[in-house]
Amino acid sequence: KQWYQRRVAITAGRNSIARLSFAWFTVAICYYGLEFNAGSLGNEYVIMMLMGCFDTPFKLVMYVYAGKVGRQWACQTYLGLAMSCLILSGLPAANLLTLYGSLTLKTILVACGRALGGSVFALLYIYTTEILPTLVRSLGLSCCSTAARVGSLLSPCVILVNEISPYIIYVFTVICLMVAMKLLRGIPETLGKPLPSSLEDCEKLFCSGEAKRKKMEDPYRLHP
Repeated sequence: KQWYQRRVAITAGRNSIARLSFAWFTVAICYYGLEFNAGSLGNEYVIMMLMGCFDTPFKLVMYVYAGKVGRQWACQTYLGLAMSCLILSGLPAANLLTLYGSLTLKTILVACGRALGGSVFALLYIYTTEILPTLVRSLGLSCCSTAARVGSLLSPCVILVNEISPYIIYVFTVICLMVAMKLLRGIPETLGKPLPSSLEDCEKLFCSGEAKRKKMEDPYRLHP
């Protein structure tokens, strides 16, 4: 049993870094990609100001919400809301409905989606450091940050992609958000749990999460 738990902890730790790295990549694409796409929505200065106005309130709500329901549920909720905003912004009615002046409902939805993605970006810094043990915490955080930088480097390509179709960035971002939500479900919750400082602490964290997941999939099966 001890060998099984150690194997589960090591495998789950590697998988968690891979899952978190993709989540970092996704929120970077969502945040910076939609920011580079602001020029296609109208006056880029007004839109950038609008996006900045949504950032701080959403982040404050995120920290309070994550402290109540947990990091995983907070990430899932915000990623789902960002995906919903981007899907709704693609509807023809969203571009036709004018709220004030040249400000349309599509602009508001895209700004909300970008702010929601940026809020998850801030929470992932906390979630990543709470998952990894002390010995590899800085290394794992660097790997995830590198994945986010890759997403940031790809974001300026939005300007070139818009020449083909302005909807490509939304479709690609929605797909990435859906995959990230699915991947984050395999990472254990860290709210109220001490920071893992050794492999033994990771065994307790990951093995409890693995046993809980298997029990939800098949509650009548006995697991080691």
